[in-house]
Amino acid sequence: MKITSEVKVAEEVAIEELKVFAEYHLEKTINDEKLNEDYPDVLEAIKLGLLTFNDEQVPTYTLKKSIMTDNGSLALDKITFVTRIRSSEKEKLAKGIDLKNDSFKLINKLKAHLTGQPVAMLDKFPSKFDERVIDQLSSVFM
Repeated sequence: MKITSEVKVAEEVAIEELKVFAEYHLEKTINDEKLNEDYPDVLEAIKLGLLTFNDEQVPTYTLKKSIMTDNGSLALDKITFVTRIRSSEKEKLAKGIDLKNDSFKLINKLKAHLTGQPVAMLDKFPSKFDERVIDQLSSVFM
């Protein structure tokens, strides 16, 4: 499924939604300029109607380009994020990783955990936009 680039949410509304989400999870006040600077693709995803938040500020993202299996059936089109990685879970995910030399391996494990997907699925996103949205959203929870 390919999503069009038609704006469905006004920019002012999208900024307010992003602000509520970010301030809720980061537990601090964030100005609009910082939101635009740190989360430009997340803001765009909200405007396109691809990203929504429930009452507990849990994000659900509809991929701009779905991931298909080799035989053409749908493998993944929507991600509901985990919004917290507990300390013990971080420890498990980091086990055996040399953080000095292999930090990207841990980042990928954390993103996979946050998206509820296996690490291998991170390589299958056909859209760079989807990757950037996932990276920016994941940064809120790491």
